[in-house]
Amino acid sequence: MDHSRNIFALLDQEGPFCVEESVREERLLAGSSRSRFAQLRRHGLLSKYRVTRHQLFELLQIRSFNEIPELLHDGSRRRTKKDALVRRFHSHIEEN
Repeated sequence: MDHSRNIFALLDQEGPFCVEESVREERLLAGSSRSRFAQLRRHGLLSKYRVTRHQLFELLQIRSFNEIPELLHDGSRRRTKKDALVRRFHSHIEEN
């Protein structure tokens, strides 16, 4: 099965969604961000990236990548988010 066009392309560590050794520059128009978007566009994955990013931001209840470092370093905020996610998960399970 060719995973290059489906959701599993997001997991391919040889593809444009690979996990890197360091954090990318935070500025949206930084060179590394532009090259990443160009790579996603070449692989036909830009829409999948945007959908995934939107879902993760919604899940974490944040609006930008700039909020992630604060979330990582603030244990109280992390616990609050975790508790909210657990409640949301249990609510979803009960509905289905």
